[in-house]
Amino acid sequence: SRRGDLAPRLHIAVPCLQNRQVMLKSVFLHLLAVSPGARPPLAHGNVHASVRQQPSVGAPPPTRPSPLSRASFGYLSPTLELGARQPLSASDLPDLSKSDSSRAVADKLEAQWESAVSDPVAGRRGILLAMWRTFGLEFSLAGVVKLASDVCQVASPLLLRHIIGMLEEGCALREGLRSSAMLLGLSALQAFCLRHYFSMVFRTGMRLRAAVVCIAFRKMLRLSPSARLAFSSGEITNLMGSDANRLSELTPYLHALWFAPLQVVSALCLLWREIGPSALPGLVVIALLLHANKRIAAATYRC
Repeated sequence: SRRGDLAPRLHIAVPCLQNRQVMLKSVFLHLLAVSPGARPPLAHGNVHASVRQQPSVGAPPPTRPSPLSRASFGYLSPTLELGARQPLSASDLPDLSKSDSSRAVADKLEAQWESAVSDPVAGRRGILLAMWRTFGLEFSLAGVVKLASDVCQVASPLLLRHIIGMLEEGCALREGLRSSAMLLGLSALQAFCLRHYFSMVFRTGMRLRAAVVCIAFRKMLRLSPSARLAFSSGEITNLMGSDANRLSELTPYLHALWFAPLQVVSALCLLWREIGPSALPGLVVIALLLHANKRIAAATYRC
């Protein structure tokens, strides 16, 4: 009777074992197809489909834009022209560079974080130190570009005052043309530096957000079921959603901690040079506006 009961079970189990062997062979072939330095993606559904989606070995690498195209953002012109004619899809967008991929930035930040955690001097500020070591260079370069933009912005009214003085006193045509060309060049350089500053800081914020989300996701996959119970799904969603977005939104405006006072002091110095002590009421108005702006920002944050 036991043999009679085992017969139908074996009849069902043999095809299942055969299917598992086929699946294991497919996974093994897929792992062989992946390069040694790459991480195999998680298998979802059909494994053969993921193998077919791997890029071909002989595919040409994406062309790198020229320095002039990057300086003038000319490489975006084809995408903008296509978007003006029809709605854009994912295939219409240019390929993401490897340095901006979530895996690359997350690996860098995670390596710096592990190094900072092992440093006893860092303490609880290890994550901030890791962020600075990972994204500090490009963030500092953006600050240098913003400083150049502010210098051009301050120099433009001084040069304009010089041109007005030459017109009042009378000057040669060549000197006037030279000063006008310098004013045009300063305005163009100021706009150029400002656009590249925003491009650099927004890119840094995007990379920081991608790294934080990726590291948080990796951490959740490593947690044991008992440790995962300490975090609710809402906390995890906030950490990978709103909290990471706040980091990316804060990054473009961190430089305002130094360039905002610099702009205020520069403007007051120019006003003091022109109108003297009458510029002090303007300082009072600026202080009141800053206080009101602080209140409005705090109320908006609470909402």
